[in-house]
Amino acid sequence: MYIDRWVRVFAKPDGAFVTEVQFSRFSLPDFQKKFGVLPDNPMYDSYPVLPDCAEFVQGYLRNKVDWDFERYSYFVEADISC
Repeated sequence: MYIDRWVRVFAKPDGAFVTEVQFSRFSLPDFQKKFGVLPDNPMYDSYPVLPDCAEFVQGYLRNKVDWDFERYSYFVEADISC
């Protein structure tokens, strides 16, 4: 199983997909702690990125995100393939 992790960006208020930024690395234990999920949760669901954790998330991303929480919603998501 292979897991790709992304921050996906959606426009407000209509929720239209805008873009995605791939993680260059991902520490599951660090993200579980930061997002308040249990250690047995593999974080395959969608998790909103709020302003207070944007800097943390940015440290793991392949490219810089110009965070604009007024215009966009951001989510940590996973794609799973065999």
